Amino acid sequence: MTLSYLASFDISDLRNAFLNVQFIKTGGGNFTVHIVNDVANAPVADLSVNTVVFNHYTNGLGHLIPEDAEQSSGPQSVYANQSWGALFQQRMRQIATAAGWADPNSLTCAYNLDTQRYTFGYSGTFTNINFGSTSTHLLFGFSGSFSGSSSSVVGNITPSFVVVPSLTAVTTEGTDGYNYEPSGISMQAMSEYGSVFGLTRPAAPLFRGWTQQSEPKSKALRLSASGLFSHQELFEKSRSVHPFVVRAGFGDGKDYVFKLRADACTWSSKTCKRAGGETDDALFDIVYNAQVLGVIA
Repeated sequence: MTLSYLASFDISDLRNAFLNVQFIKTGGGNFTVHIVNDVANAPVADLSVNTVVFNHYTNGLGHLIPEDAEQSSGPQSVYANQSWGALFQQRMRQIATAAGWADPNSLTCAYNLDTQRYTFGYSGTFTNINFGSTSTHLLFGFSGSFSGSSSSVVGNITPSFVVVPSLTAVTTEGTDGYNYEPSGISMQAMSEYGSVFGLTRPAAPLFRGWTQQSEPKSKALRLSASGLFSHQELFEKSRSVHPFVVRAGFGDGKDYVFKLRADACTWSSKTCKRAGGETDDALFDIVYNAQVLGVIA
C-alpha cells in the first residue's frame, strides 16, 4: 500500500477550469463528456441532490465510519458514495449509449490507489482521448491528450489533488498520531444553593496531529511543483471545508478521512517548516493538525 494524501475537489468550481474529455474510437464516431454540464449538473445515482465534491479515493467518502461513537448511526449524506472515477465512468457509458457506441458498458474509468494512475478502457480501440484544458488532463493524471491505438490508456503522472510523499509513513511524536478530544467539551456549574451539576456535549470532535517529514520543494511548495499537486495546494484547496484522505500512513492498515482544523489550516511557518538543505534542495516538514471525520469502510 502506498502512502498518499487525496484531497477532495469541487467539480462545479469554475476556478478549477475543468472542461471536457472527448473519446474517439476505431471506425469513427466520438462522444464528449463535459465535466460541468454533463457531470456537475446531473444528479448522483446514490443521492437525490447534485453532489459536486468528490475524491479520487476508490470507495467514495460516503462509506466512511464516523470516529465519534455518538454520531456513528448518522448518515454521511454530504459525501458521495461514488468516487470520481466511478461517477465519470457512469456518465461515459450514458453518453456513449446515446452516441451509438457498440458495447458502451465496456467503457471503464478506473483509479489504482497503489500506482496512483487512471486507466480508460474499452472493448474496442481508442484512437484519441482529447482533454479540453490543462486542468482537465491533470485531473486524470495525463500530461496531455492521447493519440494512438489502444483499448487501455493509462495516465502517466499523478493526478491533481493527490500527493504521494517521499517517505512511506507519517511521523508522530508523543501523543501525535492518536485521536483525542479537545478541551472545553464539558463544564461544571454551581447553583445559588450550593448544588453542583455538569454540562457536556452529547458529541465532540476528535482531533489528530502528525508530521510529514522531509518533503522536497516539488512536493511541498506550489510554485515548485511543476504542475503536480503539492501539500501547499492541499492546504489551499481544503482549508477547513473539504475533506481529504490519508491512505496507509499510520501503520494500522486503515485509511482515514480528515478536515484541516480551522486554527491549523493556514499555510504558514508553523505548518511548513524548513528541515534543512540548501535553498535549491531544501526539505520541509509539513505539520498537520486535523479533525478526524472517520475511517473508510
